[in-house]
Amino acid sequence: MSGLLAELKRRNVIRMAGLYLVGAWLITQVAGTVLPMFGTPEWLPRTIVILLAIGFVPALIFAWVFELTPEGIKRDVEVKPEESIAPQTARRMDRMIIVVLICALVYFGVDKFALAPQRDARQAEKGSDSFSGKKSVADDARRLPGKESDPFFAPTDASIAVLPFVNMSSDKEQEYFSDGLSEELLNQLAQVPQLRVIARTSSFSFKGKDVDVATIAKALNVANVLEGSVRKSGDSLRITAQLIKTSDSSHLWSKTYDREIKDVFKVQDEIAGEVVASLKLTLLSDRTPSASGRTGNIEAYNHYLRGRQLSSLATSDSYRQAIVEYQRAIELDPVYTSAYVNLATAEVFVADLTADPIGQTRAQQAIEKALALSPGDAEALAIRGWMRSLFLWDWEGARSDFESALPASPNNAATLVRYSWLLAALGKLPEAISAAEKANLLDPLADQAATYLAMFLNGAGDMWRRATSPNAG
Repeated sequence: MSGLLAELKRRNVIRMAGLYLVGAWLITQVAGTVLPMFGTPEWLPRTIVILLAIGFVPALIFAWVFELTPEGIKRDVEVKPEESIAPQTARRMDRMIIVVLICALVYFGVDKFALAPQRDARQAEKGSDSFSGKKSVADDARRLPGKESDPFFAPTDASIAVLPFVNMSSDKEQEYFSDGLSEELLNQLAQVPQLRVIARTSSFSFKGKDVDVATIAKALNVANVLEGSVRKSGDSLRITAQLIKTSDSSHLWSKTYDREIKDVFKVQDEIAGEVVASLKLTLLSDRTPSASGRTGNIEAYNHYLRGRQLSSLATSDSYRQAIVEYQRAIELDPVYTSAYVNLATAEVFVADLTADPIGQTRAQQAIEKALALSPGDAEALAIRGWMRSLFLWDWEGARSDFESALPASPNNAATLVRYSWLLAALGKLPEAISAAEKANLLDPLADQAATYLAMFLNGAGDMWRRATSPNAG
């Protein structure tokens, strides 16, 4: 082994590897920065990286087989030891490596302190433009025959986005609480059939971004925005909420609540009720939204909210950590329906990612427990329908669950997406397209609904137009 290493050093193979890798890194970095400035296609930088990777081994083979001599390049076996200038070549290569490393360091400094801030500024501007002018495949689908008669797709002022409430607490780790409260309000308002409520994925995409209400309204196609802040200190809670009309940024309603933490659910109900009261004169019925599956144990609620935050990260590890939080919530409150529903959901994702049949069983047990506690819970029915289609291929059972859940939760984009997939699997493409379009309207900045809609439209082709055309024969 030592003999091979010595031979590699003598033939300058190791130096060639170092020089090649440093040079290749510098080339890819410069190409990734410079080429986009000239509008080159996206595949070009990737092609450069692939070619450099392919060339690495041939470069090492070349260094092993050949040697540079005063007479030119010769095979190493043809060069006599006393005629070899490999040591001089090694010193030249050392100097070249140092020069390339210096160039790489200079480029790194220029990129970090000069180019990166400019790129970030351009990206932020591009992101703002995408929010204001995003056009999904659903924009074309909305013009298909048959949509005009569906009130869901009609332009309406009865639409709202609940933005993530700002965490004003001194402890930044309390952000899970402000996010959770925002999501709970969103879920409550989503129960009102006359009100179109934008899903969490799209509403929370504006978190931490300096985007004005008009831009948000255009991106999400809503007439109203609910925003606010949460300050939590010990057992004290201050929640500020305001309802904004997006057409002129006027305040329809605003209020500050100073309560104890144990009253958080009452505050949620009051805010949801005030939103309804502020809009119902022309928009809503007298139905006041209320949350189901709650707990009376604040510590259990905290674990539940932490689980929701971890689940939103959507990784295998975060789902496993979320499972632990939901289990702690259930230990503190064994009849906490929402904790069982979210435990089942997290177990489904982990089981699906790992193909774990035991995880599937745990998910099924959790959702059945949730339905035993609350037989008509819309979210629990929707998750069971999803599990029946995903694990059991029980198409009719899944369809029954989805169709029982949707009337009570018409604004649930995730349920609509999963229902659309089921309908497509059953060969009901027109209905699948309609469900996917509704999901896309409720979650316009998410990818899944638009992707499903594109697939369904592509699969349907002219059949969709014939099926929805009044003159279809």
